[in-house]
Amino acid sequence: MIVVILILSGFSVFLRDNWDTATFVTNYLPLMLAPFLFIGATLVMKSKFIKVEDMDFITGLDQVIADTYEEPPPKTIWEKFWRWIVSAPISLTVPPGVSCITHPYLQF
Repeated sequence: MIVVILILSGFSVFLRDNWDTATFVTNYLPLMLAPFLFIGATLVMKSKFIKVEDMDFITGLDQVIADTYEEPPPKTIWEKFWRWIVSAPISLTVPPGVSCITHPYLQF
């Protein structure tokens, strides 16, 4: 399906009176260059394909599990209240005349 989408994404340039060279180049030039770039990178980097049987899915698994840790559900009323406070959606509007608001966690 991806190949079909890639080929048909710029198909409109082939319709009658709809030719646009810029659209054709931006849609189809990367499709023509990608195999050459892949082969060139493979040769330059001297990389090889690795069989699935030889892949290591164990090393670093502890770190991945630690990064995906979910907090346990709140037990006390205070914990429930705190969870409600920190998870409340923030709805900010940009005041008139202000083009950018910078905040460590929010950026408009």
